[in-house]
Amino acid sequence: MLTMNKIGAVVVLYQPTRQEYENIHEYCQSIDELILIDNSGQSSELIMWDVFKNIEGCEIKYLLSHENLGLCTGMNKGMQIAFEDGCDWCYTNNPDSRFGNDLTGVYKKALAEKNDSKIAILGPQFLYDRKKLKKREGVYDVEWLMMSGCLVNVKIFLQMGGFDEGLFLDGLDTELCLRLRKKGYRVLECREAVLIHKPAITMEKKILWYTLKYGWDKPVRYYYTVRADVFIDKHYKTWCAKADLLKRLMKILLLFGDKREYLKMYWQGILDAQRGRWGIYQDEKGD
Repeated sequence: MLTMNKIGAVVVLYQPTRQEYENIHEYCQSIDELILIDNSGQSSELIMWDVFKNIEGCEIKYLLSHENLGLCTGMNKGMQIAFEDGCDWCYTNNPDSRFGNDLTGVYKKALAEKNDSKIAILGPQFLYDRKKLKKREGVYDVEWLMMSGCLVNVKIFLQMGGFDEGLFLDGLDTELCLRLRKKGYRVLECREAVLIHKPAITMEKKILWYTLKYGWDKPVRYYYTVRADVFIDKHYKTWCAKADLLKRLMKILLLFGDKREYLKMYWQGILDAQRGRWGIYQDEKGD
């Protein structure tokens, strides 16, 4: 029988806003421990404790890093703490995400029904402003899941080496899921669980009578994503990496304004993946 005696959540922060702390506050009552890894280099503890001052039943740990460790390293550090504190399962959340319903209840139900020790990750469907929520039910094995809102078996996560820290920021979730599946573990999407998420900034473009909504992010984010896609395609030969590379290239060519800078970062991501250059992008080290 799968145990869920203690549930934690790890959130990696970078210059967090009060709104992000309030997002996290919303689901604290459904977990036993919250581990915050702050990569900002400057403490935001005063804001955090002001938001969390009325929290009961959830232990909170705040760890400040004096350099940007990256999302992968921050998550791995938090998951190790969760394991040492006795958490069986742990959420991996982004600070801009909010629970759309009782994710913990949905996941507990799925685990009880499946009762399979090979289940490594359970994830939700996502609701955001450029995607309509579909009424969906059931629990399905999937190739990969986005990280935020996932409930992870802590012991399996650590046994598998956690997130690949060379990826630094993007692609960590896809790569881990593919690695887990390769070793025979299960990655499950629980379609009754809903996470409210904000991936990138939503932009609009009018095409005749149709309004296209799409995500926009800084050029350097495309560097990290493209670099990860090339790595994943090389090691796992999966359609999702190839499709993402093509999608991002089409967005640059058809939707973005500063195409030169985006194409430069796109190409740099490919080159660095081929050369084995990982970690933080070199021009960001001084930020």
